[in-house]
Amino acid sequence: MKKSTLIAFASLTLAVLISLPVSGVVAFPAQSRFSDLLISHYPNLVFLRRSLLEFGQFPLWSGHILSGYPFYANPLSGLWYLPNWLALILPFPFAFHFLFVLHLLWGGWGVFVFLRRQGCQTAAAGLAGVLFAFFPKLFGHYAAGHVTLVNAVYWTPWLLVVLDALADTAKSGRSRLVLVSPGIVLGIIALADIRWAAFAAVLYFAYVLMRFFNAEEERPTFSLARRWVRYGLMHIGLCAGLSAPVWLPLLTYSNLSTRSLMTMEDRLTLSIEPLRLLGLVMPDFGGYAEWLLYPGALLVCIIPFMIALRRNRWIAFWSYVSLFAVLFALGKNFILAPIFYRLPGADLLRVPSRMIFLMGLATAILVGLVTQQVFLNRLKLLPALKLYFVILCAFCLALAAGVSVIGGRLNVEMVFGAVSVLGFSALLMGFLAGKLSQNWFGVLMVTLAVVNSGVTGFSQIQWVKTAEAIGDSKGLLRCMNDTATRIYSPSYSVPQQIAAENGLELADGVDPLQLIEYAKFMEAASGVPSQGYSVTIPPFATGDVQTDNQAYTPDLKKLGLLNVGTVVSDFAILALEPYQLDCGGEKFLYQNPYGKPRAWVETNDGEEKGVQEINASPNQLAVAAEGPGRLVLSEIAYPGWKAWVDGAPVEVETAHSLLRSVQLEQGQHQVVFRLVPIDLYIALAINMLTLIIIFILMWKLNHAA
Repeated sequence: MKKSTLIAFASLTLAVLISLPVSGVVAFPAQSRFSDLLISHYPNLVFLRRSLLEFGQFPLWSGHILSGYPFYANPLSGLWYLPNWLALILPFPFAFHFLFVLHLLWGGWGVFVFLRRQGCQTAAAGLAGVLFAFFPKLFGHYAAGHVTLVNAVYWTPWLLVVLDALADTAKSGRSRLVLVSPGIVLGIIALADIRWAAFAAVLYFAYVLMRFFNAEEERPTFSLARRWVRYGLMHIGLCAGLSAPVWLPLLTYSNLSTRSLMTMEDRLTLSIEPLRLLGLVMPDFGGYAEWLLYPGALLVCIIPFMIALRRNRWIAFWSYVSLFAVLFALGKNFILAPIFYRLPGADLLRVPSRMIFLMGLATAILVGLVTQQVFLNRLKLLPALKLYFVILCAFCLALAAGVSVIGGRLNVEMVFGAVSVLGFSALLMGFLAGKLSQNWFGVLMVTLAVVNSGVTGFSQIQWVKTAEAIGDSKGLLRCMNDTATRIYSPSYSVPQQIAAENGLELADGVDPLQLIEYAKFMEAASGVPSQGYSVTIPPFATGDVQTDNQAYTPDLKKLGLLNVGTVVSDFAILALEPYQLDCGGEKFLYQNPYGKPRAWVETNDGEEKGVQEINASPNQLAVAAEGPGRLVLSEIAYPGWKAWVDGAPVEVETAHSLLRSVQLEQGQHQVVFRLVPIDLYIALAINMLTLIIIFILMWKLNHAA
């Protein structure tokens, strides 16, 4: 046991050393220079830091992109998951690397603890922990910048740990603190990424049902069922209460966003095509994150053991979970997937391929359970088993050779996959033949698993120096006459990280949540037609930001209503040539002669006049203006914005289909617009009440134990 423990800690240390990236580089997908880390998370961090330091405000509204949106209601803001706040203290990009490593170790350790509770030896549990921690798809999504999703997935094993502990407590009927833990862990997962909470809930109910109907110590009874129902309701309530600051504001926002208009085709986007299932056997170096399936070469090597041990209920359970996850990831190619997406709440989800995360967890646990049985029973190396390993290795080597010949070059990933299968097969054959001791077998298996999964995982990442990744904006800023006005680009010519660093506000933007009225307005203002649900405004038909929208001419008058003073493009816009600025760079800049100020008064006789003074902060905008007329802001109307004229509350109206406005009487007025989000205040009250309830329950359960 001491040697096995040493193996586990050595593996953990190796994982830390391998996973700790250099702080001066940013992770990008191996074949792309776009990452949500720079598109969303880093700009949000910059905006949050500026709001706290310059304005002393916890930001509720952001004007950074899309001419403004409710920052507090957007899950990508990361406001409500406490570990994210480390990014305010630690330097960029080290903060995100550090958080990734912490969650990687936390997830791997969770699998280790879970399997140890299942009676697995340290080496078997450590092997499973390494496989999950280094699951290549998690690395691919981290490279793509899906940091909130990755963090939530790494929490999932701990849901199993606390459910397992709860099941043991439920059998004995004794009250312990663990009774509230599943609800807390589900709540943390929802706070980290609300999208993964839905999938985690599926695993929660599947595992609970498995424990209930397969209890060895106690047969299922009505009393036990009633107890589990009571636990389930408590856990759902605790999860909902803890995560209320995420889901309650999101409920308002999503119902007003284009997300609510998604068709079934939109929800099933990026479904796995059946031909891609070959990725379960062979790695894909530098592949697209959503298509990554590879769970490690060891899985195919233990298939005979899974068949031989099929009567083991837990090996069977995790086999079915893996199969279900793969079938669900097929999306439109699997008949049951559309049914799930019609369930309440699930209709806002998309990308079925992310169910592969659940497969990665299930296969890691499966490998640990099978390895434990191999340790315990030391199965004989039967002729049929030898034949399987020979055929498997021959098939993988032939496949690698064939693909290399057809491609005219050595296919490194195929060869690597075949050699990994060969290595695991040799270790299993050597152990079963009595040529390897259990300790050496455990050491070599864990080492090969780290190499196999680690190399595949890190192949998904290209490291780019921070300055190069963020980009240089000095030349662009020199060409702009007025950085106080908004910018519109039909070609994503002003990346969101550059805009954030320089305090620029964009009328375009990339975000999965966009207000319906704004999307409709921008379809007319940009001239780019809508083609269904899109995460970008304007949409890009093929994904080529530099060429897709060349044929469309922006409507400067409509853009002017949004305070757009400059149009920046990677290509020439012929209709705007009279307004072109001499920049001398690679970008084309056009000044908008119809750009409105941040606020103006529309008089009763149809004229417009400016305002005397504007003071803006993230949550408030104060204006000194003269009436009579309608005071209009080039700011998006959204529930929760309130207005006071000379200290008296007035109704906020909508002008030009989406802008905030109020009516002014004759004379000078001081007008204040302030965001008062009732949904957030209710959510925070629910959250605080839930925390109080948790403390009370923990105190009572602790004294009742």
